Amino acid sequence: MKHFTFSLMLLQQRVDERLRLERQKGASNALVLTLLRQRKKRLAERLKRSLGTLTPVES
Repeated sequence: MKHFTFSLMLLQQRVDERLRLERQKGASNALVLTLLRQRKKRLAERLKRSLGTLTPVES
């Protein structure tokens, strides 16, 4: 596994943990939750590309 891919996995775990902690707060910040969800989505897409599970788009 490439170091870059492993780093993406670690970053994704950190974002998941931050999302979990933010949701547990009594008064969650909606903006922070939205930004974390967007970051999680972008990381998942980049990780899929890095792992080669997406087929390339043909022009």
